[in-house]
Amino acid sequence: MRWIALTLLLAGVTGAATEIYQWEDADGVVHFSDRPPTNLPAEQRPVGEPSVVEAWRAGIKPRAKPARATGRSRAMAVEARRAREEKRAEQCHRARQRLAEVRAKRRAGYKASEGRSLKRRAARYQQDVRFYCGSFS
Repeated sequence: MRWIALTLLLAGVTGAATEIYQWEDADGVVHFSDRPPTNLPAEQRPVGEPSVVEAWRAGIKPRAKPARATGRSRAMAVEARRAREEKRAEQCHRARQRLAEVRAKRRAGYKASEGRSLKRRAARYQQDVRFYCGSFS
């Protein structure tokens, strides 16, 4: 019973192709409209995609459908994101280690010239920690 109703529904649906008109004015400009011009001859053209039979008779190849994302590509995207997060976590860990080492050296007491160098390195490693970890510690 369902198949009969579906068949009747699909058989009743027809392509409602409207007509458009194409003409060229005195300057050579081509115009398209749904109404014919009043003072110029116009060519009537159908609008809409042809049916399967019309396309086959005219030798028109159907348009290729756009590729859909598959589960595999989604899994690959998830894996790539996980790899990026792991890399960022590793960079965060290394930046925190370097900052801790520099701070320990500064507490130990160095000469003035070494102290300035350690201060610059500490500032740089603090920026790295903020960048990779999203916070300062």
